[in-house]
Amino acid sequence: GRKLGSLVSVWVPLALGFELGVTHVGQGISKSSDPAAAARAEQLLVESSSFITHQSQSLNQAGAGEINPSPGVYDWSLLDDRVNLMRRTQGQKLSLRLFTAPLWMLSNSSDPKSSLLPEHYSDFAHVCKLAAQRYPDITYFLVWNEMDGFANKTHFFPAQYIDLYLHVYRALKSVNPALQVGGPYAPISRFQLPPGTPGEVAGPWGTVSPEVLNLLRYFLRHAPADFIAIDGHAGHDVTTMQPIPTPLASTAIFPAITKWLYDEMHNNPSAPANMTRAPIWWSEVYPVPCLDYWPGRNWSQATDRAVWHTMLSDLKQQNLIETLLIWPAEANPNCILGIYNDTSQPDGGYPTWSYEVVKDVMTAGNG
Repeated sequence: GRKLGSLVSVWVPLALGFELGVTHVGQGISKSSDPAAAARAEQLLVESSSFITHQSQSLNQAGAGEINPSPGVYDWSLLDDRVNLMRRTQGQKLSLRLFTAPLWMLSNSSDPKSSLLPEHYSDFAHVCKLAAQRYPDITYFLVWNEMDGFANKTHFFPAQYIDLYLHVYRALKSVNPALQVGGPYAPISRFQLPPGTPGEVAGPWGTVSPEVLNLLRYFLRHAPADFIAIDGHAGHDVTTMQPIPTPLASTAIFPAITKWLYDEMHNNPSAPANMTRAPIWWSEVYPVPCLDYWPGRNWSQATDRAVWHTMLSDLKQQNLIETLLIWPAEANPNCILGIYNDTSQPDGGYPTWSYEVVKDVMTAGNG
């Protein structure tokens, strides 16, 4: 979006399009992949670069190794490999998810999802700055992940997260003010309430917790951002932790929270004039639940396909988001929406049923 005139605070949303991307994770194309499988997967990324335009990778771990194993010591080799993968497979937009922090910065050095100690916020921001300097063609940066370390079992701690966010934001902008920085990578399914619970964003899938909405409101009012990142799951009843009987209805959570967030930024008359207003990203989506969340899921592949197709089509037609990232790029037995299969195996690197759905949705109307 953009503001018109130096003294006018009227906000005019830009035409967004609908861009799709993939996130490379720990299981993925690497030097340990089967060479033929890796080559097939890379070719698939190249061939689909007209409609899968964005590629993303985590700064630390998740295929990048431990880039800063101790103060002043760096090993960029695995992250270099991943960044070069994104380059040679023609990723048109490249992003880094600035997570996890080096283990020596955490409250529990054996748990990558433990709290980043406040005394190390500036150290983490410095590592992010070094990455931005090292990879000048990476222009998008997602700060942190799902409020890990900034929540307990019932509440988020947005002020603490924004403290970290601002350290990172300022460090990146000091490298290049044009770099695009976003957060809060809000997990919209966290603390989700059962179907029938009154709330601002509700449906047969349940009700988005006020904690999530308040987190997003707080971020919009206290953090500068070039995009607003959210992620979430669908397809389960939080009271039983089993898949809901109507899988297709469950996907409505995604356009519902997207619409709420868009309206909060653009159509809320009580919003302050200087509130952040920026494009919306889905940094992870799970319309088909991962099995570690819902072991009881027993949908057929036809149902999986229908749910994935419905969700993508609805968000594309709604046209309120800028980017949606598929997690992971490489399908695995737990999270199955990857676009190619296991590249560690000789029969890997081939397009999956999920890729077929993605191609169908993203190329519809193009020919």
